[in-house]
Amino acid sequence: MPIFSDPLNISGNKISEIDIGQININSVRNKYEMLIELVKENIDILLISETKIDKSFSTAEFEIDNFYSPFRLDRNKYGGGLLLYIREGIPSKLLNSYTANSEIENMFIEINTRSKKWLVSCSYNPNISKIQNHLKYLSMGLDFYSSKYENYILMGDFNADLSNNSLSEFCSIFDLKSLIREPTCFKNIANPSCIDLILTNRPRCFQHSGVYETGLSDFHKLTFSVIKKYFQKQKPKIIKYRDYKSFNNDLFRNEVVEKLPLPNNSVLANFKNKIKEIIDKHVPIKLKI
Repeated sequence: MPIFSDPLNISGNKISEIDIGQININSVRNKYEMLIELVKENIDILLISETKIDKSFSTAEFEIDNFYSPFRLDRNKYGGGLLLYIREGIPSKLLNSYTANSEIENMFIEINTRSKKWLVSCSYNPNISKIQNHLKYLSMGLDFYSSKYENYILMGDFNADLSNNSLSEFCSIFDLKSLIREPTCFKNIANPSCIDLILTNRPRCFQHSGVYETGLSDFHKLTFSVIKKYFQKQKPKIIKYRDYKSFNNDLFRNEVVEKLPLPNNSVLANFKNKIKEIIDKHVPIKLKI
């Protein structure tokens, strides 16, 4: 059953809504066929963490029709690892400029949706005890790329929820909001946690965020959201102002002296109307939208 009612539609160079998702799959090796079924009609950008593959597995073994060859970052066959799938027609590239800590499992990707250019961070933090070091790396990466990108998406299994002080402070510094609010990890059935996150500094660009049980992971649900293409057009704001560009102060003062007697209480209303007529004559009102 499709997760989204409107999968990606590409017509020439025009890209409509883009469906994104991420899941901790806990080893991709024996789940490839199920992965294809999940991705092909539902998701346009999918991050997989804990792939548990190494260099002995070729990238060709995990390619999916109508998707670019996945971006890949391995740890080893016992843990960790990232795969990022992006549907053909969505311009993207791996950013290699920032590599401050090779121990952190993270890829910075540029995604271009025509109307916006996004810096996408794809990461996996293996343990909550390492969250401070993980976020320190992400912070330096965002600072490094901030001159080129204004729009951020950070996806991955952080192994920490928003109640974590380090993660909460990190989100506050970079004005990041979590699109995911439901539990995503059910390793502890009695106390599930929301640790598989999609964070962004542009939450109004997204809709239909949530979680979905795929059967691909032992404990984790898929988290997803939709990047909106269309935004409700705001009504134009009309500003009235007077144009003093060709205003002649001497002419204005002379006409006021000639046409207006000194006011008293009985003629005050008429006096105000006359002043307005003279002002309108010399200083016309203009509209600005």
